[in-house]
Amino acid sequence: MSTSQSGVVDHLHRIAPESHVGGFSFRDSTFLFYALINAVITPKSRILDFGAGRGVQGTNGNRFVRDLINLKDRASHVTGVDVDQAVLENPMVNDAYVIDPGRPLPFEPSSFDIVYSDWVLEHVDDPRAFIREVERVLKPGGWFFGRTPNKFGLIAAGASLVPNRLHTKTLRLLQPDREEQDVFPTRYRINTLRAIRKHLPGDRWSNHSTLVDTEVMYLARIPILFAISEFIGRILPKRFRPVLFVIAQKRP
Repeated sequence: MSTSQSGVVDHLHRIAPESHVGGFSFRDSTFLFYALINAVITPKSRILDFGAGRGVQGTNGNRFVRDLINLKDRASHVTGVDVDQAVLENPMVNDAYVIDPGRPLPFEPSSFDIVYSDWVLEHVDDPRAFIREVERVLKPGGWFFGRTPNKFGLIAAGASLVPNRLHTKTLRLLQPDREEQDVFPTRYRINTLRAIRKHLPGDRWSNHSTLVDTEVMYLARIPILFAISEFIGRILPKRFRPVLFVIAQKRP
């Protein structure tokens, strides 16, 4: 564990005593997101990680959460796709493809039981095309999960104040272990509950998406910023919660 990671863990222990037991708090969005996905997996599930990257989420320091993230042991097959060549080195997928965002995915219709995108939707240029492909490759009755910043929340607000060309330098201050190749331009074109309802209409989807109150852990290295974010989170209405969970089932 690096010095910066150790500092974040120590701060987490101070603000969330329960983290001494499992290494995560009751408001850990990674634990919550992957627990939802695991709840619908069966040994026969075929899963698509849409925007899989190089699998950096699998380096989570907590063993329990890391096991939740690694879906290969519980599913029949996990496929990863990304616009970046790094996906070919992702250890958490059975096979991987580099895709062109302007072209259809290289899969037949109804190929997957679950499609998920973790910290991906904020980078999508064309939400309509993205969701169209999710719907096409997902089986009837299949699930789509997404974790992304809420456009009106603190994470997106902070990112919007920083030009895309400066995101790498800014994140290096907050997350020294973050690799430059893991930083992509943000768009926030499908990052509200209203936008999700628009692109996942009720006649084709059963939509259970919600906003999540979670710690903004990349601020944990700077306690005063973290304290401010926690205070703001307590006083603002629900629509300003930092993280949006997309939870939708394709109708038969």
